[in-house]
Amino acid sequence: MKKSIPLLIITFIALITLFFGVSREPNPPVEVLNSRFQDTSVIVGKSDLEVVWSDTIGKDQISFIYPFSKEQMKGKNVLITMGGMGAKLKWVEKWTEELYKSKLMEFNIGLIIVVKGPVEEFYDSREIDIKEMTKRFVAAYQEYDLNETFLIVHSSGVFPAHQMFDYLYLGGDDPITKKMNMRKLEILDPEGITKNKINYIMLDGELGIPKGYSLVEGMVKNLKQIYSFYAVDAQTGTESGMAHEAKKVKTEFDDKTKLYKYIAKNSGCNPGAKWCVHETLITTRPHNPAKYDLEKDYQIFDSTRKVVTGYMGVVKNGNWD
Repeated sequence: MKKSIPLLIITFIALITLFFGVSREPNPPVEVLNSRFQDTSVIVGKSDLEVVWSDTIGKDQISFIYPFSKEQMKGKNVLITMGGMGAKLKWVEKWTEELYKSKLMEFNIGLIIVVKGPVEEFYDSREIDIKEMTKRFVAAYQEYDLNETFLIVHSSGVFPAHQMFDYLYLGGDDPITKKMNMRKLEILDPEGITKNKINYIMLDGELGIPKGYSLVEGMVKNLKQIYSFYAVDAQTGTESGMAHEAKKVKTEFDDKTKLYKYIAKNSGCNPGAKWCVHETLITTRPHNPAKYDLEKDYQIFDSTRKVVTGYMGVVKNGNWD
């Protein structure tokens, strides 16, 4: 009995210490980015900065990434990437990682938001929780006094982007819910804190007219600039799959839009393979010369297949570089 008393005391003290230790410093459920971004010194330029996946929305829908601590966030810029139809979140994350390491780290990025691609061509299901993402986007602007946003979207990724603009400036006037008399308008940026700060970078995108989520004047007037890019294969002259739609963006919103034709050299695309050329705005050499391979084109980059970033030169100074 004498031996058991000290043992009970030690056990009791250990439990109390454990309880109060956890109570004072709760650990938030975050996933360290190092599992995907292997070398944080490459990503942020400083080895003493921890990169974490600070938040997620939905099941494999949206990731929020903070390359810097909260104390360093004030006045920084935002990068948002949205994948094309069928692109899984982890694929878009890998593409975003390559973009950041290769070019975007030059743009003083403090918050990165990554969004999976729609499951359907025209985003009919509205399955991505863009409303919640938009709320957190505005909250980050309010908390950190953020500066510009670079919104880079590929193909059908334009539709979640248009939905985001809708929630920001029109209150969620979704044509689908409008038909069903279900909508309740709620402008998520009533103070206009994000107005004239979003650079909308469309990679072989479209207006969403007549199908999809339409880009309308009430959205566009609040954007800083639209950049509409399409590609032409240098060897075959084949235009990218959505080139005709990308040109319409300039026609519809001339004053706000800069249209740019990218000449894709050494793509390896077959003559007439417009959906292969469609991918040359993601990778310099798509994996399927006849069509596309989203899983590989978004994720596998090397010395022969480099991530395409030249459009950011157009955004920065008007020159592809």
